[in-house]
Parts: sequence; C-alpha cells; structure tokens
Amino acid sequence: MLKRFFKKHLPRTFLNNQETKTLSERVAVFEEKTGCELVFHFRRRLGTNPTEYNRKLFYKFKLDKTTGHRGILITLALVDRKFSVWADEGVAIHTGASGIGSKLWLSLCEVLSRDLKSLSHIQALLNAVEHAETMLKDLAPLDKKGQHKEFKNELSNSPIIEGEDEN
Repeated sequence: MLKRFFKKHLPRTFLNNQETKTLSERVAVFEEKTGCELVFHFRRRLGTNPTEYNRKLFYKFKLDKTTGHRGILITLALVDRKFSVWADEGVAIHTGASGIGSKLWLSLCEVLSRDLKSLSHIQALLNAVEHAETMLKDLAPLDKKGQHKEFKNELSNSPIIEGEDEN
C-alpha cells in the first residue's frame, strides 16, 4: 500500500505520457488566446507557505522574464496535496491586484480544488486551463488573424517536473 502511495505521488507519474502531451497542447492554445505564458509544475512538496514557495519557484524558472510580464505558474505539490498559483505583474494589472482580480484567482483555485478531488488529474488540469482562459481571454489586443499582437511562445508548454528540469 505504501509503495502505491509513493508511486501515485511522484511528480513523474502524476500524468502519463499521453496526458502530458494533451496538457501541453492545451497550454499552447491557452497561450495563443490570452498572450500569457502558462507553466505547470509538479513536485512533491510546497512547504508550510505554498504561495511564498511558489513565488520563489516563479523567479527560479524565470517566468518573470516573459514579454509583458505575463507569466503564470501553477504548482501542484503531490505529497502535500496542495497547489499554488502565481501570476506576474502583467497579468495582475489586467485582472486587478485586488477586488475583482482576487475573485478571479480564487475562482480558479476553487475549480482546481474541486476537480482534483472528483475528476481525473488530466481533466482537472484541463478544466483549470479552460477557466483561466475564460478569465484572461481579453488580456491583450488581437491582430486581424485573431492572434495576440505581442504573443511569442517563450517557454516550453510541457510541465516542469521536480528533479528533471529545475537545474
């Protein structure tokens, strides 16, 4: 039983290869529609202050270096059974650092929390991306092709797995 617990909570086995591919493809669509860079990170623990730890990871992974400061990091700590969302100032400005912006981020957290308890991992993450896209779809102006004028895919769309890509 203990062996099964640890395998289920290893970042590498959280999603299978097909699910990882599906998530990466959905992240690419999200980024084209919002002009934001979205990164998922799977790790074992986030510690006693998940928000602060996720903020540090955000800078470690250089999401603050994206064009327009539109990086978003969603970290899932599998052993802790916690997650945290951190968005850069370019996203925060458009959603409002307080008031309605806070409500939007809280609603994303509610969707992710609810769905992780009741749905498959991949479906919960896809629903979270869909919800975030709805929240951020009007973030940047579109050109005639429907693309965000400033969008340039600067980061990998694949999740960052603890111990594999953190160097």
